[in-house]
Amino acid sequence: MKRVVDLINTEDDQERPQARWVRVEEKRPARKKKTKERKARESRKRTIKPERVKKPGGKKPVFSLSVILIILASAVVMAAAGFLWFTLNPKLSLALRIKQEPLELHEEVELNISQAALDTAKRIIPAQFLEGSQEMSQAFKATGVAFEDEKSQGVIRVYNNTNPPTPLTLREDTRFLSSGGAKIFRATEKVILPAPAKQGSKVIASFQDIRVIAQEVGDEYNIGPSKFSVPGLAGTNFYYAVWGESEQSMAGGSRKEVPKISDADMENAKSELYKVIKESVLNAIREKAPAGWSLDERAVLENGFNFACAKPATSTAESGNEDLEFTCSGSLSLKTLAFKQDDLDALALSLFRERIPSGREIRQETLQVSLVPKGAVTQSGRLVISLGAGAKSYEVLNQNVFLNRILGKDRQQIEQIASVDFPAIESIDFKFLPFWIKKAPSDAERVKLRLTF
Repeated sequence: MKRVVDLINTEDDQERPQARWVRVEEKRPARKKKTKERKARESRKRTIKPERVKKPGGKKPVFSLSVILIILASAVVMAAAGFLWFTLNPKLSLALRIKQEPLELHEEVELNISQAALDTAKRIIPAQFLEGSQEMSQAFKATGVAFEDEKSQGVIRVYNNTNPPTPLTLREDTRFLSSGGAKIFRATEKVILPAPAKQGSKVIASFQDIRVIAQEVGDEYNIGPSKFSVPGLAGTNFYYAVWGESEQSMAGGSRKEVPKISDADMENAKSELYKVIKESVLNAIREKAPAGWSLDERAVLENGFNFACAKPATSTAESGNEDLEFTCSGSLSLKTLAFKQDDLDALALSLFRERIPSGREIRQETLQVSLVPKGAVTQSGRLVISLGAGAKSYEVLNQNVFLNRILGKDRQQIEQIASVDFPAIESIDFKFLPFWIKKAPSDAERVKLRLTF
């Protein structure tokens, strides 16, 4: 009879455990023989150490302990080598801030179209005329105020009731005083009053209708039907015998504020239009100016400014507009004296160098130049100007001498040398490489100087 015997587990190439089964065919031995074979098999099992089955998903170590120790040792060696190299080959960067002194000058110089080149000795700058002209119109709003005044008018019937009957004549402009509001109206014509008729003892008054106009403007004179006395007859026998009456209201009185073109409006329009046209002409000249040439709006020779304004075609009352506009036109021709900015800067630098002691220099990037005309441009193309300029100067530092003095010195020694022997230096910014170095290298090639202001 056959039986199956388990043998040792093995791993395939993919490290997955597989069970291998081996069938051993044998005949049933005698009981004594079977015992010997079992003992031999157990002895072999004790001699052969079974392999440990690895669990799925386990990782092998990437580096062994010896490899890790070698890497750490290499890093330490490299760090030590770097430390030693930087220590033996230090570098130093110094930013030297240089002291500055402000300079100013004011000098009379001349712009002249007859000058061909800059003359620093005579202080003459070459110039040339650039011309332009333009005509322009512009609308303006009136800011003045006027009043449209109207007087109230109407008809009065004047009565003559004198007794004894007497004809009367009242001159033109005779005053009539209303009984209610005490408003005065004046006759616009002569008033001839015939004598009143008499029937027995009864007097029948005569009358005449006349036009009257209010003495003052305003709608307060637009009064209703009223009775009127004649103040000029006061104190006479005719005062109570002559009077007036109106059957209809007075009308037409008003006072309205309206815009008006004032003298100030005209002056403002002229001034504003002049500025606009002049600026437009100067801009046109600037655009056409040769490269490098500049101009100043004060260095201008004008040929006259023509100015005129047209009155509005309709009045405010007719147009119904609250604002009143008027249009003005002007024309201007001018020529300006142009110059090169480089010549102006070069002259300023030359004048500065005449004033500073030897050993000092001008920082050209700090140069600022301005000019103010003194007088007017002549027809011959000459203009005297006041040249104003500002700049900063500094003492020239001998960098080689300073560099040789500081080699091998520490920070405190370098600062002491700078403050005592190099007054041009205001302050120093240090940058040692590596940072643990405290002294400047002995090799000048390893020290870098940079000047700042």
